[in-house]
Amino acid sequence: MNNNNTLTEELEDERCFSDALMNEVLLLRQAISQYQHPIDVTSSSDRIQLLNKKVDSIELRLLRLERRSNPRDWNLYKIIWRLDNFNDIYKNAESYERSLSNNPNSHFDPTSIKDISSPVFFSKSYGYSFYLRVFPYGADTAKGKYLSLYISLCPGPYDEIPTWPFQGTIEISLRAQGNFTRTHKQIIVTNKNNTPICFQKPIPTSSNPSCGILCFISHEELFKEDNPWLKNGIVFFEIKIIDTLYAPLSN
Repeated sequence: MNNNNTLTEELEDERCFSDALMNEVLLLRQAISQYQHPIDVTSSSDRIQLLNKKVDSIELRLLRLERRSNPRDWNLYKIIWRLDNFNDIYKNAESYERSLSNNPNSHFDPTSIKDISSPVFFSKSYGYSFYLRVFPYGADTAKGKYLSLYISLCPGPYDEIPTWPFQGTIEISLRAQGNFTRTHKQIIVTNKNNTPICFQKPIPTSSNPSCGILCFISHEELFKEDNPWLKNGIVFFEIKIIDTLYAPLSN
């Protein structure tokens, strides 16, 4: 049974990596299309060299995929965050939001919270530092209907090593309990031509603004009878991060 689970996990990792790689190929084709018209070769030589390097990188990674190399040997990293006492956290957030809605000027119990943050994780060894923020009762227009989930890059001890801004794919899932193959997932894909501030290098004294998924999973789905996501007050969030190896093309 454990061997089957391991095989399923590796196949799922391959699918995740393949999806991100196809997105990278699409963005590369868009960049290459700029050179289908006459250009000034002298002024564009640096960009052409970068494109050639990226083509070589993608070809190598596709070859590894075809040979079924283990994706964990590349730039895929996966984290599991166990969140206990979720029912109590949800009720606390619900009470907070309803009290605020009924009386915006009221004073709250300092132990009352509307969101909870994970520990700080690394995208991989010596990689980007980040944490998750979960709004159990929902944020903004999702309040009372959906769980909202955000990710925030924060200053870390290895920030001088990775390439900035962060470029890649972030897959966030709720892992089913008792059924390894089942997940509820959402994907965040960065845009190389328009990278928001949340993926820029954080300043040493502050985390970046959060970005994420307003409507991650409905309360109806999360709390329905015999749901696989929430059992005994415990939920498991899984984060898979695939970051690219090269800096975005310069303008």
